[in-house]
Amino acid sequence: MEKSCITPLRKTANEDIPNKVPEEYRPCIGEYPIPMERAHLTVFYKNNTLAMRGPEPGTLYLEGPDEEGFWVDRQGKRKFSFVKDEKGTVRAIIFHKIVHCPRLND
Repeated sequence: MEKSCITPLRKTANEDIPNKVPEEYRPCIGEYPIPMERAHLTVFYKNNTLAMRGPEPGTLYLEGPDEEGFWVDRQGKRKFSFVKDEKGTVRAIIFHKIVHCPRLND
């Protein structure tokens, strides 16, 4: 059995956004705290795309959004979406994950 899990992280701050950042990426750039890890995720613009850095070492480069609004890391292992309010302001990032749950025999 598969179960879809989502983990939303609320956006708390915008970084100073350089002028070179295209308008479509600007709302996503900022910091997203990860309370369960006492860390934060930073979304920024690098190499002509959105990128993120979090508690794990290294930088993830994102591709997207696709026709459903999802972003994926270039390795295709993680899927993300951004939550916008009615004004188009990004309020959170959501991590989407499919969890495989083995069925236990009764």
